[in-house]
Amino acid sequence: KELCEALNVSIKANGYKDRITINNVALGAKSAAASFKEFRAENLGAQSLKVGSGQIQIKSLDSFKLTEQIKVIKIDVEGMEIDVLNGAE
Repeated sequence: KELCEALNVSIKANGYKDRITINNVALGAKSAAASFKEFRAENLGAQSLKVGSGQIQIKSLDSFKLTEQIKVIKIDVEGMEIDVLNGAE
């Protein structure tokens, strides 16, 4: 939630509100729940997840029914890159 709120502020400030959709979920290999291993308010982008239970919903990229061809994916997920790719067949 905190990461999405920070991203929303940036999107609005840069005039991209009509071009970007935020989904308040984490990406992984399959649907699951998670929590932050250790919440770091001073660096929201450096959060790692503990998968198993919690308030953070994890979905696979494949669960989003994307209609356009994807040419590039940038992944910066603090050690869960392979999980994200496994969910993006």
